[in-house]
Amino acid sequence: TYLTKGTEESLVEAEKYLKQAVENKPDLADAHAALGKCYLKKGMKESALRELETSIQLNPQFAPAYLDLARYYFSERNYQQAISNYTKILEFDEKSFVGHFELGEVYFDTKDYTSAESEFLKSLTYAHSANENLAKVYYKLGQIRAWQNQPEEAIDFYKKGKKYAPADIAARYKLAQIFLDVDNGQYAILSLQSALALDPRYAGGVDKLKNVSTVE
Repeated sequence: TYLTKGTEESLVEAEKYLKQAVENKPDLADAHAALGKCYLKKGMKESALRELETSIQLNPQFAPAYLDLARYYFSERNYQQAISNYTKILEFDEKSFVGHFELGEVYFDTKDYTSAESEFLKSLTYAHSANENLAKVYYKLGQIRAWQNQPEEAIDFYKKGKKYAPADIAARYKLAQIFLDVDNGQYAILSLQSALALDPRYAGGVDKLKNVSTVE
């Protein structure tokens, strides 16, 4: 419970109880995994890695430990180790939305857009209908199309995403940034207009972009 709460104070309590659990039963894999997750949240990376690896040694089938290991390696930009651990998760549960989506994010970061798209489409199959998970997938697919300079397809994916998360301002700014990076000024401006219209800080500035056709 303290671990789930995740505040600075609650993590102190979580660590105390999980250490007691490990002391009482040293061969309990999920206690080591939970302690590793606690250390990750506290930024104690070496301790986290040690506990997560101990968990897997005790129970090589304990999927949650692989998930936190994958996230750890992804955060460290150790992409090969991240891919290896996400792949392991999918061996246990090939219908894992989280496994496919987060593996897709790894491929996206490494600019392997073909593999990323494949994983995002698989995650789409296993997402629960009508929730924000669908929006995350559609926005990522749209960003892939933007990087491939296929703006109309990118916008189509974004329209699908907006059905489930219509107020996701950050996703719209991200799309604008990608269009700028691929020198597509027209669609960058359209994406910025879309984001600014929702952003309470800048909504009043949208009118100023109505007749703007170039980034300059």
